[in-house]
Amino acid sequence: MTVDPVAARRGAMPRGAERFLDRRSLATDHPRLAALLRPGDAVLDVGCGTGAITRGMAERVGPDGSVLGIDISADLVARAMAAGVAANLSYARADIHDHPWPGRFDVANAARLLQWLADPAAAMAAMVGAVRPGGRVVVLDYDHTALTWEPTPPPAMLRWYDAFLAWRAEAGMDNAIGRRLGELFDAAGLVDVVVTAEPETATAPPRIHLWGDVIETRGHQMVADGVITEARRAAAGAAFQVWLAGPEHVQMLQLYAAVGTRPG
Repeated sequence: MTVDPVAARRGAMPRGAERFLDRRSLATDHPRLAALLRPGDAVLDVGCGTGAITRGMAERVGPDGSVLGIDISADLVARAMAAGVAANLSYARADIHDHPWPGRFDVANAARLLQWLADPAAAMAAMVGAVRPGGRVVVLDYDHTALTWEPTPPPAMLRWYDAFLAWRAEAGMDNAIGRRLGELFDAAGLVDVVVTAEPETATAPPRIHLWGDVIETRGHQMVADGVITEARRAAAGAAFQVWLAGPEHVQMLQLYAAVGTRPG
C-alpha cells in the first residue's frame, strides 16, 4: 500500500511528544480496553508510542497472555523497550499496513492513532486481518471539532487551534473521526459493534497542559509547513499560559471508543 507522504510526515510524532505520551496509562486513558481485556488474551497494540498504555495491557492479560506493541517510529519503540519488556510483552518497529501476523491476535487495538492517517479504512482492514475469527478490534479516537474550554481561551489560542485543524485537514486527516468510528467499523465488516463516548476532562496539571505541549511540538511542524508563523505559534503559547493562570479552567476533549468483532 502507498501511504500519503504528507499525512505520514505530519502524523509522525515530533520530538518532545513523549512528554504527554508517557503520562498515559491503560486505566486512566483507555478504560474501555481495560474493561475488555481478559487473562490469556493475545493483543496487538498499534501505534504503541512509548508503551505507557501497552505495559498496562500486559499486566491485564497476565502471564498466559501476550502483548505486541508496534509503532512506525524507531525512536518511540526504543523508548518503550527501554522502559521494560517481559515474557508476555514485546515491541517491534512495524507498519500496520504491512503486518506479517494474519489471524494471530484476540484483540487489535489502536488508541488515538487513526486521527493521524489519511486512509484510516486501510488501517482498519489491516487490524481486522490481524485478529482471529471471533477476535475483537478496539479503536479510541477524538472528535477534535467538539473540543471545549471553559472559560474561552484568548483569541490567539483559538486562531492557532483553527490553524491546527486546517493543517490536519489539508493532509487528509479527519478531525471528527471519533464520531465516525461506527461507520468505519461497519465498512470493515465487523459485527456486534458498540461505540461509547469517553470524554476526557482535565482541570489540573499535568493533563490540563496538553495543548501547551501540542503548541510546543506540533506547532513547530506547522511553522515548518508554512501554515503559521513562529510569531503566531509563540503568541498562541503565551495565550494558553494566560488561560491556565485563571482561577478556574476546564478542558474537555471528546473521545469515542469502538469495539467490533471479526465474523467467524
